[in-house]
Amino acid sequence: MNVGKNRQAEKLLHHKTSGQAIPLIALMIVILVAMVGLSVDVGNTYAEERQAVAASNAASLAGMDVVIKNGRNAEVREAVISSLESNGMALGKENGQVEWTAEYLDAKGDKLGAITDDSNSPPDNVSYIKVTLNGKVDTFFARVVNRDTLPIDADSYASLCPPTSNIFPLAVDKSLLDLDSNNFRPAPTQLPGEEVESGVLTNREYRGKLWRRVYDLTSAPGGFSWLRWLEDQNGGNDLNQSWVGDGNIDQGFEEAPQPSGYPYAINPYPSRPGQLNASDWVYGRTGEVQSIMPVIQEKLATGQRLILPITDSITGQGSNAAYHVAALGVFVILDEGRTRNRGYFDMVYMGPPDSFSTACGAAPPETPTPLDLVGDVTVWPEHTEQKKEQAPLQYVVVLDVSGSMNLDFLGRGMLNNKAAQCTYARQPDPNSGCAGQPQYAWSPTKERRIYVAKQALEYLVEKMNIPSNPGYNSTRPSDEMALTWFNDGVDKKWFTNWTNDKNTLVKAIQGATTEKDPYLTRGGTNGAAGLYKASTLFNGKPATTTFNGKTVNYKRVVLFVTDGVSNQFFSTQL
Repeated sequence: MNVGKNRQAEKLLHHKTSGQAIPLIALMIVILVAMVGLSVDVGNTYAEERQAVAASNAASLAGMDVVIKNGRNAEVREAVISSLESNGMALGKENGQVEWTAEYLDAKGDKLGAITDDSNSPPDNVSYIKVTLNGKVDTFFARVVNRDTLPIDADSYASLCPPTSNIFPLAVDKSLLDLDSNNFRPAPTQLPGEEVESGVLTNREYRGKLWRRVYDLTSAPGGFSWLRWLEDQNGGNDLNQSWVGDGNIDQGFEEAPQPSGYPYAINPYPSRPGQLNASDWVYGRTGEVQSIMPVIQEKLATGQRLILPITDSITGQGSNAAYHVAALGVFVILDEGRTRNRGYFDMVYMGPPDSFSTACGAAPPETPTPLDLVGDVTVWPEHTEQKKEQAPLQYVVVLDVSGSMNLDFLGRGMLNNKAAQCTYARQPDPNSGCAGQPQYAWSPTKERRIYVAKQALEYLVEKMNIPSNPGYNSTRPSDEMALTWFNDGVDKKWFTNWTNDKNTLVKAIQGATTEKDPYLTRGGTNGAAGLYKASTLFNGKPATTTFNGKTVNYKRVVLFVTDGVSNQFFSTQL
C-alpha cells in the first residue's frame, strides 16, 4: 500500500483555487448599479423633461399673449423668460442650467426671426411663437458606466387662435365688405319700399365708415343671415339667448357637415372640432330682428364690439341651410329702431378680430411650401441611384394675363359692387358679363388668381440657385430665367431677357400685366402664342455654358401658369 500517493491524490481532490468569485461579484455589482441607474436616472430625466415641456408650453403661451396685447419684442421676451423661471427652469449655459431660444413663425411655420430684446413691435405676420429648451440632467448611479449626464429637450408652440367670446350668430356675406380697406362696400341708397339702407356716418369716432342696415331677415334679403351653434334647433339655440352678454358659443359649438363636391374642401374637417374657425360650415336658422331688440339696445349703449362670421358660400335654405365661414370680423352697432313696422339695427365693419384673439397651443403646418407638383414622378431605390452633379436650370415662365385671371378661384368677380358668378359655376349667370375686363376684378386683391400666381412665381425666384439667395451654390453655374405673358396674343414687349438677378426677376413678375396695376388683367386666352414665344426665347439662348473650364449643359424648364383652357386660335403673329 502506497500511503504517500493516496495522500497526494486526496490533497489534489480537495484543492480549491482562490479569488475566482471576486471578479464575478464585481461585474455583477456593476450590472446591478447600471440597472439601478437605468431606472432611477432615466426616470429622473423623464420627470425633468416633463417639467421642461410644461414650462416651454406655458412660456410660448405667455409670449403669444403679449403679442396679442400689442406688446413690444422686449416685453414678449421678458414674458417668456419670466414664465420659464417661474416654472423652475434655471436659464443659462452653466452646469445644470437650460439653454433656450424663442422665435416668431408665420402661418406656414417659416421662421421670422428670434424674439429680441428691443423696443420694436413683433412682425405683422406672426402666427406662432416657438420656445425650445435644451439641457442636461446630472446622473447618480449611471456615472459608473461613464454617463455623467442625460439630455432633456422640449419644443412648444403657441398660436393665434380665434376668439372664444363676443361671437354672435349673424352671418355677413363677404361680397358686402371691402376687406382691403376694412369697410362696407357702397350700397344702393334706397331699397324698394324701404328707407335709406346705407350711408356715410358723421359721428366723429367712425367718420368715413360706411354702414349697413340689418332688417328682419325673414322678409328682406341683404347679405345677412341668422346662424345657430348647434345642430339640434331646440338645444340651446334660442336666438335671444345667443346674443346676451358675451354670447353663448362657449357653451357648445358643432360644425355643420362639409358638403360633398365643395371646391375648397379641407381634410381633415373640421380643422379644430368644437371651435369656430375660418373653413368651418355653420348651421343656419330663421328669426326676426325684433326678437333680439332688447339685447341690441344694450350693445348699442355699451358700444360692444361684435365678432361675426363672414361667409362666402351657402347650401340649403332656412333652418336647413349651412354657411361656409371665410373669416371673422369685428362690427359695432350704431343705431336701432323700427321702420314700416320692421325692426332694424345699423352697424359698421371695423376689421379682423386680431385684438380679440386668444393664445392656444398649436403646431404650425408640417409642409410650409405653398406650391404643388403637377406631372409624372419617378422614384429610384437609393441603392441604385447614381449620384450626379445637379445641372443648372433655365426657366421660361409663360404667364396667363387674360381677363379670367381677375377672378377668384370660385370663378367670381364683382358686378355693381356685388359678387357675381362669372365662370366655372354650376349655375352660372348668363347675363353677368363680368369676365374679361379689369373693372370686374374680384376683391380683395389677394384672392385673385393673378395675385396668387405672381406670389408663387416670386416664391420660386427665392428658391432658385442665383446670387443673393440664401444657400446659393457657387460651385456650379447659377440658374437663369426669362418671362413672357399673354392674353389674346403676345405683344412684342411682353417678355424679359434672360437674367439671374433676383431683383430684376421680381420686378419683371410684377410688370407682367396688361394694366398699370400688376394685379389687373384683361382679354382672351391664347396659350399657344405664349408657348410659341417661349420657344423663341429658348432658340435665342445657348443651352450650354463654360464654367471652370468645363462645358456645362442647362436643364430647360417651361412653367406654363394659366387658369384654364385656351380660347384663341394659334398664331405666330406675336
